[in-house]
Parts: sequence; structure tokens; C-alpha cells
Amino acid sequence: MKNRKNLWWGMSLILGLLVAQWGCGGAKMSEDAAVKRLQKGFQQQEKGNSAEAMRIYTEVIEKMPQFSTGYVYRAMLHESMGENDKAIADFQKVIERDPTDFYCAQQIANIHRKMGNTAKAREADLQAQKIQQNSMQQTRKNLNKGKKHSENQT
Repeated sequence: MKNRKNLWWGMSLILGLLVAQWGCGGAKMSEDAAVKRLQKGFQQQEKGNSAEAMRIYTEVIEKMPQFSTGYVYRAMLHESMGENDKAIADFQKVIERDPTDFYCAQQIANIHRKMGNTAKAREADLQAQKIQQNSMQQTRKNLNKGKKHSENQT
């Protein structure tokens, strides 16, 4: 039971972060409706109804292809079902939309590693590290800009 609560909390956190990052502008479904559908899909997944969860996640993707969270949920479901190639494909779609997505790059590396594809895992690890380094560099630049701005204000 504790693992389920941790999983639910983790999925909710990921959903919130992804909604905040990517939003849902110009969608055929509202952001609130998409979030509710994804939550419904996850509930179905928790009940062991993977087929219904997959249908719901795919529905969100079809109605809101720019809303990467649907791809993340579906990728995680694919992975849990042992459909690793499909999981990698969905995680890759997120990275195509947002090349700064460290989480998805890391997940791709983990799946390759689990499959025994060490060369591909290493390649994905390098991509994830590059994303992380770029993110840290950007954070430093932003902090320096803020520091310079505050110094100019005094």
C-alpha cells in the first residue's frame, strides 16, 4: 500500500510539473479536462485495467498532441507492460518537443539498460548528462543576470 501511495504521489508531482512546463495552448481539450483524464487513466492503471488506461492516455495524446504529459504517462504504462520499444518512442516524443527534458532522457537510458542495450544506454546517459549540464549552465546565467540587475539597482 505504501508503494502505491508513493507511486500516486510521484505521478501527481510529475503531472503537475509537466503541466506547468508545457501547458496546453490551442488544444481540442482543456488543460483541466486533460489532467482529469490522465488522473482517470492512472486510476484505471492502479486497478489493473491497463487497456482502459492506455485508451485514455492515447485519447489525451490524440486530442492534445502538444501536451507531452500524455506521452509520459503512456510511456510509463508501456514500460510497466514490458513494451520497452513503445515506451522509448513515447519518451523520445517528449524530448523532440522539449529537448531539455532530463527526466525522459534518463528514462530512455534506464530502459535500454534494463534491456541489456549497454551502448544505447550509454548514449542516452550522455544525452541526459548534456541536458542536465545545459540546464545548470542556464541556471547560472540566470542567477548572474539577476545578480547584475540587483547590483545595478543599488
